[in-house]
Amino acid sequence: MLITDLYNDILIKPAQAPEIDRLKIISGFATGNFAGDHMKQLGLMKKPLNVELIVGMTSSMGIERGRHLILQNLARDIPHNINFSCRYVCDAPPVHAKAYCWCSGEKPISAFVGSANYTRTAFSTKQTEAMMDADAGLVAAFHESVNLRTISCLEAGVADRITLTQTRWPKEKSEHSVELSLLTRHGDTPTASGINWGQRENRNRDQAYINISAEINKTGFFPERRVSFAVETDDAQNFVMVRAQDSGKGLHTTNSNALLGRYLRKRMGVSSGEYVTRQHLLAYGRSTVTFTKIDDETYLMDFSV
Repeated sequence: MLITDLYNDILIKPAQAPEIDRLKIISGFATGNFAGDHMKQLGLMKKPLNVELIVGMTSSMGIERGRHLILQNLARDIPHNINFSCRYVCDAPPVHAKAYCWCSGEKPISAFVGSANYTRTAFSTKQTEAMMDADAGLVAAFHESVNLRTISCLEAGVADRITLTQTRWPKEKSEHSVELSLLTRHGDTPTASGINWGQRENRNRDQAYINISAEINKTGFFPERRVSFAVETDDAQNFVMVRAQDSGKGLHTTNSNALLGRYLRKRMGVSSGEYVTRQHLLAYGRSTVTFTKIDDETYLMDFSV
């Protein structure tokens, strides 16, 4: 039985075998930001790999819209040169199983079954999961049989077959919320950092990050540096974000950190690429952004006035 170091033993080490080129996953629940980080690590191996994910509980519970959009983006983008596909079980009964099968082509090589969903929480030390070696041929056959009752996350009619749920926003701030300022401690916008990070030569002028104060940084409110997480905004936009900068003091959008700057400027009615001033924020009516933690992989971002 495997209980410790599940991430390496199940999701990384088997891929190092020369003949391995495919991972087939069935998971009751899954998160796209965890999948993206996994693709990044697999990509470091510089070998062709396919990851075929089936999310099993979607036929009865649906999937949160933000998580769905992140999984869609991964399936479109070929992250880190890994061919990633994602399908949802759309016909009853739902599938609560968690199974991982490594293959060479269509030949099953090794497999694991147990309690760990394809999520960061399950493959971290924050809770105990148990996994076991399994007959790879049986797991591969199980994956194939479940696949007959699925729909691709990219299919045009997916919203007609799967319920896309909305995150429940809290009515007010709680102990799970923090307020981050877009101003410096001197009360002005930074000249070439923060929301104006891109205001330098040979930079995309929309590049931006949100500064995390040292006090909040020490609390562990946000994930570790370079660990991505999903963010849903008060106006129903979705991003994948990560802590970056020295000591992880800044929040970026992944893929392009200009996404965040462009979004904030649009909310304020400031032109794309324009230098953001204190007066812009005052005219908008707000100079802070509130983040509320839903779980280790999901946050809400409120920039409403």
